[in-house]
Amino acid sequence: MKKLSKTLFLFFLSLNMLGFPFGFPVIQSQNLTSVEAKAKNLGSAKKLKGNTIIISIFANDKQTKWNIKKKEDTTYMSNTLKDLRIATTWISTKAKKYKTTSKFVYDWSKNKDLKYHAVFKNNLIEPYGAYYHKQINYIKKNIKINALKKKYKADNVIFMFFFNTTHTKNDVRSWTYSTICDSSIYYEITNIYNYFDNGNFSYFTPAATYAHEILHSFGAPDLYYSNSMISQKYVNYLKSIGSHDIMYTVNLGDKITCQFTELDAYYTGLKKTAKDVKKWNLGKSEHF
Repeated sequence: MKKLSKTLFLFFLSLNMLGFPFGFPVIQSQNLTSVEAKAKNLGSAKKLKGNTIIISIFANDKQTKWNIKKKEDTTYMSNTLKDLRIATTWISTKAKKYKTTSKFVYDWSKNKDLKYHAVFKNNLIEPYGAYYHKQINYIKKNIKINALKKKYKADNVIFMFFFNTTHTKNDVRSWTYSTICDSSIYYEITNIYNYFDNGNFSYFTPAATYAHEILHSFGAPDLYYSNSMISQKYVNYLKSIGSHDIMYTVNLGDKITCQFTELDAYYTGLKKTAKDVKKWNLGKSEHF
């Protein structure tokens, strides 16, 4: 295994390796319930404010599986709670600086109704969201969203699918499909592939990636490649200054050393303006 620097800069030429959310095919508009339609423009996770429940779905697919009878696998499952704690604590702390209270409920060891197990016949270890519809069909059939929102007094819901990629050579990184990809969707999902190995280097998905993906659900775009919101000139600028913005880069380890910038606050609805938007002609936040 090739040794990585403390900060892992995500600059790769291959779209297949990255799993860009902006590279996904457009999902057909869903038949939304009245509650879903009301939140249609911002999806299941709206503003980075109030109470957010994170529903953990441990998924088996054609290539991977969780074996709850194996200590190794149950340990990996428990480790997701550690990374969620680190990620959500970090995000909540950053939100406070903008005079905003953002709380997360995710601990399925204490709240059993926040943990599910799903089985898919297809290969979901892929970067383009090809089976997004199958994932939301599972959610609709098995998770009583409105009841959970009422119980936990939740303003936001994030659906996090976990895949055990420790026993396969996986070169697909975790990704999120949110309203910044398609404004017509309601269910904002994250696929966490817990282990990455492309033959050159390997690592367990760190807490910083969890935070990065959660922020996508609230409207923050990736900053490490050009897309409909972020210009290549801005990407080049971030590279030139060695940016540590969490939407540009993530770090390994149990402590998140990345930065939550003014731009991130703007895109997640915590700040109405950000100087870089006008300076670099960046896309507008979905919140304003």
